[in-house]
Amino acid sequence: MEISSNEEIWKILNLLFVQKKVTLSNKYGKTYPAEVEIWQNFLKTKSSGNFQNSSERTLIAKANNKIFLCETKVKGITGDGALILEPFKIQVRQETNEDTKEYIPPTFYVSNVISISEVTVFLGDDEVKDIVKRHSLRLKHLFDIYNVFLSDKPDERTRLMRTYDLPIIILNRDDPQSVPNNSISYEDYLKSIRNEKAPLEFKAEICAPIKYRGHVIIGYVQVLHRKRLDINSFNLVSLVASSIRKDLSDYKNHEESREICKVINFTHTEITFLHSMNIHFSRIFYIGNLVILNLIANKEIKMTLKALIRNITPLDKFFSVTAQFQNLSLDQLEKIEELVELAGFTQED
Repeated sequence: MEISSNEEIWKILNLLFVQKKVTLSNKYGKTYPAEVEIWQNFLKTKSSGNFQNSSERTLIAKANNKIFLCETKVKGITGDGALILEPFKIQVRQETNEDTKEYIPPTFYVSNVISISEVTVFLGDDEVKDIVKRHSLRLKHLFDIYNVFLSDKPDERTRLMRTYDLPIIILNRDDPQSVPNNSISYEDYLKSIRNEKAPLEFKAEICAPIKYRGHVIIGYVQVLHRKRLDINSFNLVSLVASSIRKDLSDYKNHEESREICKVINFTHTEITFLHSMNIHFSRIFYIGNLVILNLIANKEIKMTLKALIRNITPLDKFFSVTAQFQNLSLDQLEKIEELVELAGFTQED
């Protein structure tokens, strides 16, 4: 049964929800004890689950073997951390065995941790040269000049792409307006090559960055052409750069911890996990070190993140390692918020 009449909703709220034993649920089914009182024409709700990232929340009450689900919209939060909720519907159904089951959040793990300083140490290996050679056949005949740059010492183009986190897409040097919005600007590009004579002989240049595990630019795929190019050319170059990136990420000739580490705390800004003392520990885990790690839920990789080691605490059998997330994109931040809510953690944890 569904109740949408405002008068009926408030009758039930006053009878079963206000100053009664109720729970607040997030969109994943995690529930928290809640205290409800009336505030103007809204509900003022105090709960340890207030800080979940949801625009709508559900208040749950039980009476006479029935479940009352009050669906609300979040209107704001008070200075003391209480949610202001606007009720708009109440669903009533019979209580079942499912309602007595406890929500079990997924188990989170950290794995494949590597120090940023280790990312470029293997770039001179023969296997890496073979990777570059294999992929060179895909584009060499399409452009006047094709080059793959990989080095632990960044050149001007690498520095430029690191600074702006954008590729270089100069489709027609005679037409500055042809540079797309997802590229280094025409002016910044010209400044970077002002001391180079050879590139000026070509009308177009594309540099697609090669990012190790999506975070550190370790080089790029470059093409130069005497005639103008189009955005399809950039897409082709990007595909090759992506393939090289994947092969380099799969190549394991560097100091990396592949231990599956259980996460014991997880917030919007940092993560704490357990790690044993093995041959990698002292070389990777020290305070102030910048690392790349995989965050895994239920043994499925969810995210690859950059983090700064902030604290290391010795325990009986493990070390507790706390790392603070670094340079999160908007998409990553939204995903982190979703995973925190899925795990049942709050900002107060």
